[in-house]
Amino acid sequence: MKKRVILALCIAILMSASAMAAMQCSVVPFNNCPQKSIKVIGMTSLSNDGSHASIPSDQANALVACCSGVEGLSVDYSREDADIYLTEARNAHVSRVEGENGIKIKGVSCGYFNDCNENACVFSISSDRDAHISDCEKYAFSRKLCCTEGKLAGEELPILTEERNVPEEQTTNPVTENNTFKEENKLKASILQKQQSNKELRRVSLPAHIKVFLKNFLRGGMVGSFLKVPQ
Repeated sequence: MKKRVILALCIAILMSASAMAAMQCSVVPFNNCPQKSIKVIGMTSLSNDGSHASIPSDQANALVACCSGVEGLSVDYSREDADIYLTEARNAHVSRVEGENGIKIKGVSCGYFNDCNENACVFSISSDRDAHISDCEKYAFSRKLCCTEGKLAGEELPILTEERNVPEEQTTNPVTENNTFKEENKLKASILQKQQSNKELRRVSLPAHIKVFLKNFLRGGMVGSFLKVPQ
């Protein structure tokens, strides 16, 4: 009986130690990264708009994401299959796709999710490309880098394609078309106005003596009572 109790206690202690050894991450001032923790990525500040990032060894960082709890946990620089890419070594934007400085967290499995659940949240980013970075708490963005010592559960967020400002099928400018339509209407109105004016001119009646003159003139005769000078 005593052996069973001792065995149960040992199992409980081991399970407790295993739970305590789970990966943990937090964003802290650069010089306050806990012992036995690794610096993953630097940040300039924390705000609603996010932060620029730097490689973890850059001591100019105000803040740094620190992780611990997993034996053999480390960070390496990688050009391929990195967990995050930086456009520059310091004061940079970040990307899931490509960049000059790739950072890979080794010893764990990592992926991007909306919620890390029981996994450790390392940091969050504003988008998949040309993004700002932030923590996983007060100023967190919706896309979070989650890591665990085992296998990640769930489906990782896909990398969104770049949005086009103008659809490919749109080949004309609606503003230009609208202006052209207005100009055509103005031209039509002007032509109608001129035609109406010509009609009005043709309707003007001539004096009687002018009519007699024109009548005789058209008949070939230039003499008549119209041309006689009064005595």
